[in-house]
Amino acid sequence: MKKLKKWFIRIIKILLILLFVYNLYNFICFRVLKYKVVPINGYALLEVVSGSMEPTINIGDLIVINIKEKKYKKNDIITFCDKEGNFVTHRIISISDKNITTKGDNNEVEDGVISTKNIVGKYVFKISRGGILLSSLRNPLVMIIIFVIGGTICFMMSTSITFSTVGKDSDYQTYLKNGHLLASNDVKYEEDKLKDIKIRKKKSNKKKRKKRAKRKKQSR
Repeated sequence: MKKLKKWFIRIIKILLILLFVYNLYNFICFRVLKYKVVPINGYALLEVVSGSMEPTINIGDLIVINIKEKKYKKNDIITFCDKEGNFVTHRIISISDKNITTKGDNNEVEDGVISTKNIVGKYVFKISRGGILLSSLRNPLVMIIIFVIGGTICFMMSTSITFSTVGKDSDYQTYLKNGHLLASNDVKYEEDKLKDIKIRKKKSNKKKRKKRAKRKKQSR
């Protein structure tokens, strides 16, 4: 149980560190470097806010796009920048060397002709409702709450482990009665305990030898 708690604490700490690094990376990419998307080894994550690709892609989904892809064909789903600079994820219905025409699966009207230079990346897969989670994790207030709760859980669990280690052997009261200080770790604690057991055995053996000697004298 103690080992399980330690592993649980480690997992929480790792998750909190990953969340901190991810948000710091997002801040640097968007605010400092002025990137349009946050690159992660040639891929990017985007939240879907429109229902134009339903039922293939729904509002609130998290899509993964390959921003290194340079080859596109008809029926590929791509993400591109429109004239207003917004990201749009639609399906290619026709393509030439320099221009493409796209259309949302849920739209009746085609998009205007778009230059291939405006393509941001190619759709790879989606995580249903994952966009809502990603958007929440980027919220500073949500992140503060997560760090406070995570830190509190780690502190409480580590404290309970410390107290359980101190009081795990309630029968070993002589350790404190003899004026010893409580060991700082389990190894020292066990060493002192073994020494005390040996002392007890020696005293017990002495008493037995004395009793035997008395019996021998009485028998004579």
